Amino acid sequence: MITGLLIFRDKIKAFYAKGGVYIRHILRFALAFLATYVVGRVIGNGSMISSPLICAAIALICAFVPLNITVVVSTVYIIIHLFGISLELAIIGAGVILVVYLLYFRFTPKTGFLLILTPLLFCLRVPYLVPVIAALTVGMSGIVPSVCGVFIYYLVDFAAKNANAIITLDADNALQNITFIFNNILTNRELIVIVVSFAVVITMIYLIKRLSVNYSWIIAIIAGCVTDALIQIIAFSVLEVEYNVLMMLGGHVLAILIGLALNLFIFTVDYSSTEYVQFEDDDYYYYVKAIPKASVAKRDVTVKRINGANKNKGFVHTESYDDESGGEDDEEI
Repeated sequence: MITGLLIFRDKIKAFYAKGGVYIRHILRFALAFLATYVVGRVIGNGSMISSPLICAAIALICAFVPLNITVVVSTVYIIIHLFGISLELAIIGAGVILVVYLLYFRFTPKTGFLLILTPLLFCLRVPYLVPVIAALTVGMSGIVPSVCGVFIYYLVDFAAKNANAIITLDADNALQNITFIFNNILTNRELIVIVVSFAVVITMIYLIKRLSVNYSWIIAIIAGCVTDALIQIIAFSVLEVEYNVLMMLGGHVLAILIGLALNLFIFTVDYSSTEYVQFEDDDYYYYVKAIPKASVAKRDVTVKRINGANKNKGFVHTESYDDESGGEDDEEI
């Protein structure tokens, strides 16, 4: 089974190597389209910009620009939706997102995909993938875009759940309305628990995967997901926050599976061939643990084809190629 997975991984990598430029454009288009379309569906104010055609047009532009431009475009799209509900909500949204951007562009400007992916995964009801993906791909720096993405999601979620109440607020008391909305967002106990648990789990997975122990990545993924589930279950129970235990457990199982898939593509090694090396120079002794990357050995296969036709009778054609499947040498007569 492991050999089959390695062969599949190598084929995926070879395919990406051949069409990487086009694949990146397609992935950027898909990410931008899902981010805009799902947000439009969640807020659900029925505006024209929620149309799939508008979302596709925006995504098509985002497919050919840097990822940080996609982050800005997605943010403007969210603010326009919030403005359709309430001016005060749009002002608060712009203020919160401005703070988010100051943190994001200051500390982790190259992790834009996480800032977009986090609210998207929340909208798709699989938020538990966020800390696993963040820790395995970008490390502890993934805390900033993940937390920022959580704030953006809960801002959108608040707008969606309280749209009718916000619309009926007195327009003459703008400052009071802003204070009401802002307090409701920042005092959200579920938001606080999620932010703390994600920060703890990302740190935990990152530190464990760096340990010099066998299967450290797998241990980190499982330990991180179990810890995340325990933190949320205990905190939600104490704070009396409603949650679905079965969905939470199922989401963490899915997070473990996605983490193992990422491990296959990012950090697959052969622990059975581990070697320990010791050497020294004038100042230090060095003890090195060397673990080879897991790969499928390629065999040089020779195929002989004997043509039985009259004009080419006795002619033998020999062809050599690399066999990735590890099969036996073939001979065709």
